[in-house]
Amino acid sequence: GSGRTQVTTDPAADFDPTWSPDGTRIAYRHQPGDDESTDIYVINADGSRARNLTRGDGVSDWGPAWSPDGRESGYVRAGALDDRGIFIIPAMGGVARKLRAISAWRIPQRLVSWSPDSRWIVFADEIQVAPPATDGKVRGPNALFIISPETLETRQLTYPAAEEFGDSAPSFSPDGSTIAFVHTTSQSRDEVCTIRLAGGRPRILVTQGLWTNGLTWSADGSSIIFDRSIAGGFSLWKVPSTGGRAERLDEVPANDANLLEPAVWQDRLAYESHAELEAVGRVR
Repeated sequence: GSGRTQVTTDPAADFDPTWSPDGTRIAYRHQPGDDESTDIYVINADGSRARNLTRGDGVSDWGPAWSPDGRESGYVRAGALDDRGIFIIPAMGGVARKLRAISAWRIPQRLVSWSPDSRWIVFADEIQVAPPATDGKVRGPNALFIISPETLETRQLTYPAAEEFGDSAPSFSPDGSTIAFVHTTSQSRDEVCTIRLAGGRPRILVTQGLWTNGLTWSADGSSIIFDRSIAGGFSLWKVPSTGGRAERLDEVPANDANLLEPAVWQDRLAYESHAELEAVGRVR
């Protein structure tokens, strides 16, 4: 679409926007203060009627992901001192249901994605790899898993090496056959990759640039849209989902801001815009 609309105007920080399946609402992560506690909010796409879903009372709720019918939102609670895990909550408010426990995360990212047929939720979690890392890294790499929200059946999809930081920010393709994700090497460089839901070897699509926080698919599944840090700041890019040359989204004006965490509904794009970032570099 043409033109831009600022959806949230709260002086606090808002992150991880994601469209409801019908395009009328946006779920996002709201950080009211300087600490790391965040809640999941839902707001109308025109910026009206923001509503706090999780009311986490000082915990870290991250990365909302709508169910395909728009009735629920999955999210992750991942602060070191929290009741960590993957949760599902009614999108109109209610009691959250915990699917499983996960390890603590230090970097908030979009951590879960719901398959279009509702059968699976893909998520990232720490794994232990033998032999353990000997470079002083205090945790194992993150791998991707899928879990059934109905039966809780869980299957591991990716198998990063012990010295790598691993995989995060997964996103299901519109047809549900493929998952795009961010793979972080042992040198803390991010690669944009895909893997089939059925498993197999990941395909690396993007290596140029340094870091990516989040990604999404175009509505027809032909492209993957992602944020990328090149020459110091973050901008939005797209790459063919079957491989090819990445191109910057020049129709999105940067205005010297860092643009992150894209989300698509039909031809509409939602994203974060930051005038500055306290630290472009990351430590995981």
